[in-house]
Amino acid sequence: MELRQIRYFIQVAEKKHFGRAAEELFITQPALSQQIKLLEEDLGVELFDRISRIKYRKVKLTAAGEYFYTQALNLIKLAENIKRETKRRTQSKELVTLGVYKALLKERIVEFMAEYSAAHPKTLINIKEFEHYSEVQKAVLEGEIDLGLSVLPLHFEHLKYQTIKKGKLNLILSKDHPLKEAHLEDILQMGEWIELQARFHPIYHEIEETCRKAGYVRNIVQEVTSLNLLISLVGLGQGVGFAPSLYDFSSEPNILVRSLEETILEDLEITHILVHKH
Repeated sequence: MELRQIRYFIQVAEKKHFGRAAEELFITQPALSQQIKLLEEDLGVELFDRISRIKYRKVKLTAAGEYFYTQALNLIKLAENIKRETKRRTQSKELVTLGVYKALLKERIVEFMAEYSAAHPKTLINIKEFEHYSEVQKAVLEGEIDLGLSVLPLHFEHLKYQTIKKGKLNLILSKDHPLKEAHLEDILQMGEWIELQARFHPIYHEIEETCRKAGYVRNIVQEVTSLNLLISLVGLGQGVGFAPSLYDFSSEPNILVRSLEETILEDLEITHILVHKH
């Protein structure tokens, strides 16, 4: 049994599809199937229900597979911790693993790394990316990473944090958008919105709840996984959107930025934090 095979198994279990898992792992599907077969032979059990896969084309874990999945996650996490700690003891610089989340602007990461490296010149920073800001917090809590760039709210009471920056929301439209001079209330009613998917957006539900209480339901025509893509689509006139006030739009000539002061959304804040345990 190899760690590589365990990682393959985890991908298949989470994607519930051999083809998509193979794409994620950058290997062919037959090669992936062969490695899973070797793992099952080594363990002496079926991890995936063969009947479900052959008859219904569904990837379903067996009872043994469910147990192995839970233990596999712990094993991979342990292996990564061992690797990190071993590296830490052999390098002249102290290795610090920094967690970031997918929707975090790369400028924020580079900015933090520059400041941290200047304050801790004997430190080498290793970046680990997570899907969601709450996953960063959980990884700090479990010792998987040393520090994490996240946003409020804090989901785990035993963690500590330092506020890095606070920002509001801005409304963004293309400069030739027909609603560019309309009031926010009219845009909430008539605009076609592009939005970050809720799982990547730190205040998605707060925006929706504020709008709902005021009697507005946004027409979200497209959801994306990155702020950069959202801004590009708005610039192309595909819709309107919200963006953090901390974002630098100087290199976005097609974007019109409007403040949300004195609107129903003026109190919403995004607070960027550095999360740690001690």
